[in-house]
Amino acid sequence: TTITNYKENTLFNYALLGLFIIFLGFFTTFKITGDDDVFWHLATGRLILQTGHIPSVDVFGFMTQGQEWMPFEWGWDILTYSLYSFSGYTGLSVLRTGLIIAVFLIFYILLTRFKISNTFSIFTLLVLAFGMIDRLTPRPHLISYLFFALLLWIICEYRYFNRGNRKILYFIPLIFLIWANMHMGIIAGGFLMVLFFISEYITTIYPVNNSAVKPISKNDLSFLFILLIISALLMLANPNFFQTYVYAYEHT
Repeated sequence: TTITNYKENTLFNYALLGLFIIFLGFFTTFKITGDDDVFWHLATGRLILQTGHIPSVDVFGFMTQGQEWMPFEWGWDILTYSLYSFSGYTGLSVLRTGLIIAVFLIFYILLTRFKISNTFSIFTLLVLAFGMIDRLTPRPHLISYLFFALLLWIICEYRYFNRGNRKILYFIPLIFLIWANMHMGIIAGGFLMVLFFISEYITTIYPVNNSAVKPISKNDLSFLFILLIISALLMLANPNFFQTYVYAYEHT
């Protein structure tokens, strides 16, 4: 009886997850855009590919022609225009849906790793989906959603499930390198890395008996500090270095 119930529950879990993915497919394809930023990003990507360089002044505006402009999301612009150039809006829609499904699958896997109820997990993710209904357009913030979810998954996997196994951490610099040229949401990733290191420092320097999270070695802690520095430096690996963040702050 126990085995039978387990199989039935597993089948139900897969069915519920499948329905949720189908829901995300419909949820993210009811419209291509609700704002003009999509077309601005496409035009910027086309300009960069045609001229071979990233502009430093505005070339689109009539009143703002020649004013300072840093397209710090240039990586996304090139990606989406390249996709659009041979697949049109269908390609953009597929990219948008794929990214959002990937984000929710990462969160689902993370909740599963912590043994959260499957039904409760799907319900929570459903609420989250409706919470971002106004942010479903194919714009570079989707990359921040994806990379933040990936970073959170990597950190939790290392801290709670594969303690002391550095291999999964090697993906973090690559994430920051790409993220630095896609969207300013990388700042949230930087804060997450700082919190990660602080938590590991406290766990290691001030260990608590019978804690679910075991301390790591001083050598591993030094490695995490180096990883934090590398991640911070890679945040500057963009055409305008630190000035990019100053400009983004002033723009905001």
